[in-house]
Amino acid sequence: MNYIIIDDEATSRTIIKGLCDEHNVLNFIDEFSSPIEALKFLNTTDIDLIFLDIHMPGFSGFDFIQTLKSSPKIILITSDSDFAIKAFEYPYVLDYLLKPIVPERFNLTIGKLNMYVKDASVSKENDQQADYLFVNINKRLVKIDFEDLCYIESKGDYVSVVTQTDTFVVHTTLKSLFSKLPESTFFKVHRSYVVNLQKINQIIDSGIRVCETNIPLGKTYKNDFLKKLNLF
Repeated sequence: MNYIIIDDEATSRTIIKGLCDEHNVLNFIDEFSSPIEALKFLNTTDIDLIFLDIHMPGFSGFDFIQTLKSSPKIILITSDSDFAIKAFEYPYVLDYLLKPIVPERFNLTIGKLNMYVKDASVSKENDQQADYLFVNINKRLVKIDFEDLCYIESKGDYVSVVTQTDTFVVHTTLKSLFSKLPESTFFKVHRSYVVNLQKINQIIDSGIRVCETNIPLGKTYKNDFLKKLNLF
């Protein structure tokens, strides 16, 4: 899981990263002393997990959670035990660690994380058994076969679902809809686009052509995208 650390104390960030380095399931991406800078980063990058300090100058961990547009898992870290009950009012929060962090307690947290990853994988596998999905369009359910789906474009709180013959505007997030699609066929090529790999007509340096439409290819997605394709 890709993770970041948000804590105004440099020593605390170093300790957390050191503990994380002992677990292969965790992949360090970046660290921030400022929650504002972290929010800017999250506007352009998808993250699976955040280690988040509760007490930071001018902007608490709870303030931070309420501003999130995506839903990464969060492990709260603090020297104050008084907020444990409040912490679990937020569905994103996976655990609540007290400073100084004890390695044995941290390992229990990673155990919870492993269980979450396993359950999410099973859930997604079950979802992918179907070869279609239904989307809610003006209070009616429309069936979309995966083989007809060209790409999905994020537009704030809505997404455009583009097939070979139609375009449907759905009130959901790109992340939520992407989680319902088979990984073998669909790939995120840009923070705002998911494409059907089988519908790609052409690939150029900065973009791809899908169902005769030009789609941008994000720099952070390019290497993984090229690895996904059958190139020769």
